[in-house]
Amino acid sequence: MKKSRLITKAIQVAALFIISSSTAMAIVVYQYTGRTYTNILSPNNPYDYTMSITGSFTVAAPMENFTGVFTPLSWSFNDGVHTLTSADHIWSQNQVTTDASGMPTAWAMIMLNKLLVEEGDLHHFMLIRNTGDTAEIEACWWQNTACGSTPVAYGDSFTAGNWEVSNVPVPAAVWLFGSGLLGLVGIARRKKAT
Repeated sequence: MKKSRLITKAIQVAALFIISSSTAMAIVVYQYTGRTYTNILSPNNPYDYTMSITGSFTVAAPMENFTGVFTPLSWSFNDGVHTLTSADHIWSQNQVTTDASGMPTAWAMIMLNKLLVEEGDLHHFMLIRNTGDTAEIEACWWQNTACGSTPVAYGDSFTAGNWEVSNVPVPAAVWLFGSGLLGLVGIARRKKAT
């Protein structure tokens, strides 16, 4: 009897812990909306004055009062022409300063579709920063130990965009696990009563 009572209490405590802490377990999404481009390279530029850089990245916890380099869990940004994601592209630089609420106050983040390694290579490049954004298509025009590059198309905005920060709860599996534990408690109590 004492052993089953101890197990029942342990299950109850674990269930309460999981349910009470599940609100704290969340993925934090940083959503960015850039300003429309105010400067574009012509002619034959795929960028226009209606486009901007938008996207988001996720981290495991809010970055409150943070200054430095971070590694996002995932990210995806679009510059009006190309979409770069963490699935198949490069997050090259990611420095941010945040306030007490986790809202970015200064940032510089670079996303690339690939590194330039050979003459003639093209890559798509996005830079978002608190002084404005740049989307470029660059070409490698000479190679020595590294590629020298020049933009063949770009869109610039010289004003910072806006951030929104939101917590996304961990999937319902946590709640399902907690409710399963509560069910086990009920079964243990039923067995105890009979």
